[in-house]
Amino acid sequence: MKKWILCSLLSCLPYLLVWSQTTQEEFTYITKGYKRQISEGLDASKKGYEFEQIEKLEYEEEGKPVVFTFTKMNHEKEGLKAVIMTFEKNEKMHTFCIPHPDTKDVVWLPAIQQFNNFWLDRQRFPYFSSAFMKMMHLHEFKKMEKKEE
Repeated sequence: MKKWILCSLLSCLPYLLVWSQTTQEEFTYITKGYKRQISEGLDASKKGYEFEQIEKLEYEEEGKPVVFTFTKMNHEKEGLKAVIMTFEKNEKMHTFCIPHPDTKDVVWLPAIQQFNNFWLDRQRFPYFSSAFMKMMHLHEFKKMEKKEE
């Protein structure tokens, strides 16, 4: 009986890994649909998904806000599908999809290309660097808080 259960679980493992991947449809939604909904002040809901804000980092440059937001995109049955990163400056929003690590190259490569094309601009890169460093610090700080509890 134990062998049968183990074989059943092992045979399901590839399907579990596939479910957690970011699909082309999800990538397109994040980079186009999500951006449009948020920019127009609408709810970013998508049937079968939940959005959970991880962190919001705000700066000010010349009296104008610069905002980074990191949001989890969770599928109600399959779990974490992607992380959405938004960057707002001068009332313009840019959205980036950070795909699930098990996602196929057909989605990863366009995500990387979009990301690199935007941040290669030396005017923008310092924002990304500082947001990345703060996110890492906040992540480690939260881990330390959990250990203390």
